[in-house]
Amino acid sequence: MRAAGFFRLGRKLGVRVAGAADSGYDASVFYLPDSPVIGALVWGDLEFGQTNQDAGKRSFVSKLVSQQLTKIISVAPLINENSAGMCGHFFSLALGSVDNTRRFENDPDRLAVALPEIIALPSIGDRVTLNITDALLGQYQGGPAGYLQYSTILNQIWFSRDPVALDLLALKELAREAKNFGTKPLPTNFEIYTNATLLQLGENDPAKIQIEKVWQDF
Repeated sequence: MRAAGFFRLGRKLGVRVAGAADSGYDASVFYLPDSPVIGALVWGDLEFGQTNQDAGKRSFVSKLVSQQLTKIISVAPLINENSAGMCGHFFSLALGSVDNTRRFENDPDRLAVALPEIIALPSIGDRVTLNITDALLGQYQGGPAGYLQYSTILNQIWFSRDPVALDLLALKELAREAKNFGTKPLPTNFEIYTNATLLQLGENDPAKIQIEKVWQDF
């Protein structure tokens, strides 16, 4: 963030810039799956170095999220991600808000359960007021790294209070781009959004998603 100029811009605008991991994790607020898998803890995780039998079963929420933020605006890129299909609002907000995430990231089945359940935590989901998908550029392959040769310029920004709808529209767009480039679409983890709908986090039925287009010429 510092190298990309966010701190400099923050000082200019009078806006605080902070990182979830750098803020530490809240020992009293955590995600504990019904069938917990013990994660391989790394430096920075709250329980790293602990040897008790429960260490690694919980994912603790960042203090930045649980103690300091009152409203969250989720901003996600339109870019693919191999285990989730795309690095959308569920993937980026859930895994960016808690520690001990490696146990989910490389397992699509665990990811499909964990992402919606983490977003459903009151300390996270109840504070999300708006979701924005940065669709200025869509990248259907190669994520999370940036590859312009796998990208389409859309010059769009998508706004919604429904993260499920936005992520599903994004997956549809990335599949369209892959088809146009003659590339086989990457696997998509739709179970994430089925589970999210069951938890009443959004709508996964395309027939019920209303889209309003607003055009602006520059």
